[in-house]
Amino acid sequence: MKKATLSIFVSAIATLCFSQVPNIQWQKTLGGTSDDNGYKVINTSDGGYLAVGQTSSYDGDCSGDGPYADSSNISKMWVVKLNASGDITWQKQLQTPGTADGPLAWPNDIAYAAVETVDGYTIAGGGGVADPHSITVLKIDHNGNQQGNVLYIGCDDGTSAYDIKNTTDGGYIVLGVMDSYSDFDSCGLIAHIPSHDPNSDGGADWIILKLDNNLSVQWQTRLGSRGDNGDDLPNSIIQTSDGGFVAVGQAGMSGFSNGTNDDVPLGNSTDSAYSDAWIVKLNSAGQVVWSKTYGGSWYDGATSVQQTFDGGYIIGAYTMSSDGDLLNAPYNGDGSGAYHSWLFKLDDMGNMQWQKLNRGINYGMTYAIQTHDSLYATANEAYDTFGTGGYGLSKFDANGNILWSKVFGGSESESIGSIAETTDGSFILDGTTWSDDGDVTVLHGGSDWWLVKIEAPATGIKDVSANPISISPNPSNGKFMITSDMGQSGTVEVFNITGEKVYSKSNLPLMNSNIDISGHAKGVYVIKISTSKEVYAQRVLVQ
Repeated sequence: MKKATLSIFVSAIATLCFSQVPNIQWQKTLGGTSDDNGYKVINTSDGGYLAVGQTSSYDGDCSGDGPYADSSNISKMWVVKLNASGDITWQKQLQTPGTADGPLAWPNDIAYAAVETVDGYTIAGGGGVADPHSITVLKIDHNGNQQGNVLYIGCDDGTSAYDIKNTTDGGYIVLGVMDSYSDFDSCGLIAHIPSHDPNSDGGADWIILKLDNNLSVQWQTRLGSRGDNGDDLPNSIIQTSDGGFVAVGQAGMSGFSNGTNDDVPLGNSTDSAYSDAWIVKLNSAGQVVWSKTYGGSWYDGATSVQQTFDGGYIIGAYTMSSDGDLLNAPYNGDGSGAYHSWLFKLDDMGNMQWQKLNRGINYGMTYAIQTHDSLYATANEAYDTFGTGGYGLSKFDANGNILWSKVFGGSESESIGSIAETTDGSFILDGTTWSDDGDVTVLHGGSDWWLVKIEAPATGIKDVSANPISISPNPSNGKFMITSDMGQSGTVEVFNITGEKVYSKSNLPLMNSNIDISGHAKGVYVIKISTSKEVYAQRVLVQ
């Protein structure tokens, strides 16, 4: 009964918002006369945004602040704080310890991810000479000034941190990559996977680091496959509601070596020399709980993961396959092209519940989120029949049926970096553009960061339009009161904007009960209330 009621509620939303396509609220290009690339944008507690990436420019938006601010052709970590309208509040160009010798070292520093903390922001990426060859994590205050310790683990080329998330104990979880033939002893990391052949070039492996608040390593896990072409490339990690973690990415040569492929299980590409999407669930100590691959006999990979309100996972992915898990998969579009945008839903044990493909001309890397209304949104690279590139934005119902889709961009190409739902229920997209026309109004140089705020289409339903339950005050300092005249109890769960559960209590009287999440970061949360007959959800703001 509960699932049926929720399904009817979601279907009503889908009917109302179908055919209503969103439009650009504002768009900003950031950069100088050289190449600038955006990789991640996050909501901040003041209602603005923080964007991170890299810059090789020394002029335009990139001038005036940082150790290499006046040096061209040097890649620097670039961190930009924007207000709610997309205007720059401040920008900083940061260096890693491995590139402190000065401009002649020709550093290549990149910031891939960031999180907000009580005292500022924590940035993760890589640094080095020529190619990034370090896992770098550093802290800045709310004005962009570097603070405290820096985690720097220097190894061979190809080593970097790709994602970072806050953990419930006040620390961090970091997902990175490292070449299997690196000198791990000198790096201070795990020397090798016991089941690997230490004399074999196994390509790249995943590195997962649990850090405390001071950026000290508490534990580490290395995952990977073997084989000359077995590059295992990580993309995203989250902490789950049970205190564990889920990491996603690409497994090279899934099913290699007669089914003994180390950490990578056999998938549907058992005779493939290509890749699969790889999802790994770990416990709170970093030990593997389950590990699964998804895909066919061609190139497949997972780009993003978010835990959903039902305890499962929504995965943003890409594929070139049409067999294996993709055999007879439902799709939108004309079925042409190479890479396809792939969205799939898993239960809490990693079993696929449904999937959907956007199959057009060269749909690419896909990032997926669950929105506050319990539906799903994806952002992906999209190219039309004329080769015109753009950011593809799509909205799906609870069963993966598409509600609307639109491409934003110019006549050249755009590369998507991330998607986030904003505090007003809209979307912000971040990445890189090479265009200077269409939706892109200005191009400063070779490539620019491009941030786009997309207004949300009206659905005709408010968060709590028909709910007999009231949650107040909203906004608040994190302390809310639930009031209802229903005279029954229910389960109350609270999720942050990334879908992580931060509060749960069963058999809570709904007539007059208090919820306290004041110990968590400021921002948008979804309060989900489940009774024996109904499921209600309301978005709240902690400020």
